[in-house]
Amino acid sequence: MRYRVSSIDGMDVRILRMGMAGTLAYEVHGSIENARPVYDAIYKAGQPFGIRKLGIRAYMMNHTEDGFPQAYYHFPYPWGEDKGFMGFLANIPGFLGSPQALRGNMGTDYRLRYRNPIELGWAGMVKFDHEFVGREALEKEVANPRRKMVTLLWNTDDVIDVYASQFRQGKPYPPMDDPNHFTFEGNRHTLYADKVLKDGKVVGISSGRAYSYYFREMISLSSIDFEYGAMGAEVTVLWGDPGTRQKEIRATVVRFPYLDKNRNQVVDVSKIPCQAVKK
Repeated sequence: MRYRVSSIDGMDVRILRMGMAGTLAYEVHGSIENARPVYDAIYKAGQPFGIRKLGIRAYMMNHTEDGFPQAYYHFPYPWGEDKGFMGFLANIPGFLGSPQALRGNMGTDYRLRYRNPIELGWAGMVKFDHEFVGREALEKEVANPRRKMVTLLWNTDDVIDVYASQFRQGKPYPPMDDPNHFTFEGNRHTLYADKVLKDGKVVGISSGRAYSYYFREMISLSSIDFEYGAMGAEVTVLWGDPGTRQKEIRATVVRFPYLDKNRNQVVDVSKIPCQAVKK
């Protein structure tokens, strides 16, 4: 996570090298009062290059397709149970200082949705060359990991049946918001999480369900018990909130990350055309 201080249209910003698709990309950070002017300046500068507005949902698609589990979409931060800290966050301008709305058949127990860095696939970033809170727990998890992060490919016929139920007589299955469930209820993020089953046994949790327009497939990320996480393993995802009509959707463990095309981590940035005026 490298960055440098720069300016856009005379406004101070911090440019971070941050790509969620394995491609060359950046984030721009700065003062909140400059957010709209900076946004407009970037959009204007990108017109000759075909820049497009894709929206927050398209942004979240990258996290599932490219294997980057994301808080508020794939798992909750643990502070949702801390009323004192949530009250502190509520006083930060622009911050959604309220617990997430929990949806899906994993229920409303936050602890069933928590993840540790190892099962999120972040083991390579955990360093034990210093002391920190939680070190002992992580050392045990590294030595004997219980779950791994995989991509689940949902069965197309089962997904179509969920959509088709909206047009049949009788009680339909809960709809699959298209392309994903990155939504809000009031001023809260809505976090969906569903059980992953094998022969009726819960072996994992599915979240970040997303329709990939590129692949024309429904996929999700899953923290799954190691013994069921091999490539090609067949499981089912239980679809539907408790109390609704539920459906077991067949799913297959596939490559992780799922998007394996056009990844350009190694780019000579010195060759990128620059329109900036050096001071």
